[in-house]
Amino acid sequence: MNPQSRGAGLRERFQWGSYGFLPGLLIGVVLGWIFSGVVSWVVRFGLALLILIPLVLLFFAWRWWTTRGIGSQVIMYEYPPRQAGDPIEARSRLVDPNSGYQER
Repeated sequence: MNPQSRGAGLRERFQWGSYGFLPGLLIGVVLGWIFSGVVSWVVRFGLALLILIPLVLLFFAWRWWTTRGIGSQVIMYEYPPRQAGDPIEARSRLVDPNSGYQER
């Protein structure tokens, strides 16, 4: 085999391979740009979750600590019927002994 013919075949392979290099480079740049957007979105979403999850858990814990057992402490008082013309027409009220909140 002649060394010149081997070099010519290699040169021809390289020439055809170079035609695929530029489109491959362009496709790689575009896909990298798109993928960087996806990665950026995932990072932003993760950071938002890192902030929101503890806040939501604290809210639920606060609700649990403040409303725990109130259902058993609400007392229903019966009032005698009022005279006609009284502004309050309800016969009973719900009273929360902890806060003093009254509900008709």
